[in-house]
Amino acid sequence: REPIRRVMVGLARLPLVNGFARTPPLLWKMGWCPSPLERAQTNLPPIPLEFLKEKPVLRSFIQRVNSIGWTSRFQFEEIWASLLGLLNPAENPEDVMLEEEMEQSELMCLAIRGISSLLLNTILRPSAGNPINSRPLCVPRHDSLPFLATQKGQRLGRLRVLVEREMQAMQSTRSQKTLVPATSTAMEGPFDEMLTANMETEGTQDQFTLGQISVHGIWAINNMMLPLTEDPNQNRSEASIIPLGRTAIPAALSRVPSNLDVHSCLVLLLEVYGQWLAPGSARRTSLMLLCETIKSVLL
Repeated sequence: REPIRRVMVGLARLPLVNGFARTPPLLWKMGWCPSPLERAQTNLPPIPLEFLKEKPVLRSFIQRVNSIGWTSRFQFEEIWASLLGLLNPAENPEDVMLEEEMEQSELMCLAIRGISSLLLNTILRPSAGNPINSRPLCVPRHDSLPFLATQKGQRLGRLRVLVEREMQAMQSTRSQKTLVPATSTAMEGPFDEMLTANMETEGTQDQFTLGQISVHGIWAINNMMLPLTEDPNQNRSEASIIPLGRTAIPAALSRVPSNLDVHSCLVLLLEVYGQWLAPGSARRTSLMLLCETIKSVLL
């Protein structure tokens, strides 16, 4: 099943059919029909907001986005804007019936899950937004080994590259599953990804889990700190880990897509969450929406 799924997702990412593959079939039954010119170009317009407010349509749309991913910055921003538009509450919450409020809360919970998945897919490596040949980035909290920067460490790293590739090839042959090697880019820089592991992460490395990216990793992703390499003879102090502005990024994080403004998306999303979680908020926030918001913040 896995090879067939990969082939189908790969075909769905092709520009010729990508617009139709991301569109839920239920939309056509509901009467949505783009213009003939748009259908001829195979670039379908964004799904109207009134259709996304239907839970079956939204659930199918999020499932397709998570399975197929996105292929460009424009497509990422289009999906982001569509899901963000569902987080606007009713103008007069006092006039909304209890059933309608519950329906709206469930819809917003689905939108939050879709937004969380969309942002988590930006840390896929080596290709962000491509779930076929990528896996989540892993940045553990412990420091890199100073030995890896030495000449002997470089030689040991090259030797381990060959050994690990052979072992992963044997494993993929047995399980009939193609895995993305963790050391495929080890020849490009330090061998931190090879000789270190995130002991806080449980289970497979193909899935994102809590504690997978450290605070220093988040700072480095957003160009807010110095490279994650230090002088082994220098004592580490609290002042040395404070963000120091836009500086160089370590090799493991330099592959972050520069054309995606993920930082602005996170700031905007946290502002929305802050309004819901504020003690003096004028809007009554349901319990299910609060729980989903907390889950999104933790991820």
